[in-house]
Amino acid sequence: MTIGIAATFPDGVILCSDTRITAWDGSTTSESKAFMSVTATKRLFAVSYAGEDVNAAKMVAREIDQAACNADKWNDIGPTVKKIMGEWYRSYGHTSVPFLQFLLVGIDVENEYSAIYLCEPPNTVYLGSDPIVIGSGNRVVAPMLGLIATRAGKQLSLRTYLLRMAYLMHLAKEHAGSGIGGRTQVIILSTKGSFTFIDRDEMEQAEEVGKQVASLLEKLGKEILDADEKSDFSFLDELASECESAMQGCSKAEFLSLGLLDKPIWKPKKRSISGKSEGQQ
Repeated sequence: MTIGIAATFPDGVILCSDTRITAWDGSTTSESKAFMSVTATKRLFAVSYAGEDVNAAKMVAREIDQAACNADKWNDIGPTVKKIMGEWYRSYGHTSVPFLQFLLVGIDVENEYSAIYLCEPPNTVYLGSDPIVIGSGNRVVAPMLGLIATRAGKQLSLRTYLLRMAYLMHLAKEHAGSGIGGRTQVIILSTKGSFTFIDRDEMEQAEEVGKQVASLLEKLGKEILDADEKSDFSFLDELASECESAMQGCSKAEFLSLGLLDKPIWKPKKRSISGKSEGQQ
């Protein structure tokens, strides 16, 4: 299996996945598990997959992405994706069908709209607003998704989203089994009409910070759960240096790839003094 995480932020959506491919004989390779497409109707889509049959998952993922791009309206996406997955599912007849999952994310520049779909053959297409995780990493990451949930009244920077997502990816790679691994791939789609692939070295650096955080929280939890009436807070002094080191590592983490979000694909409409777009009567 694998792991894929999708989360919305105020100006778009983030899609994150590992890159480890595990073959039927147990051998592993590294490969992109997320694809992105641009439409002429000022919409951007990206899709990632998790599944028992890598080749089937990759094929269906590309068809789902293409179908989303070709849909005339957002309401058409669900029925179209269901048709693609249903036809693939029924082609197996009475033989066992491999389990597949997909995360389809998209943005609409004209309406500043973003969406996340959880797709499972034969006919599940769920439009979700909260962070969603797929793959075998689900059991580790799902309880922690509140870290990247958009909260009313609290604006997180994109940098913070990426650091928290890197922490979740570290937990998945560490605790969810050998099927998850490789370098982390992240695609960000912005409702401003731009996108970027986060550099994998940048995510690797962020996951090292996540590793420090995980170690620190584990030590803190042990001390608290070992407490009795004779315990004091002296252990906090011992953890202070580790906490400072983790915070310094966090402050040094850079995501220069985010600079590409300042370069929209489509030029914004020019406005006249009256407020109408050029060419508008």
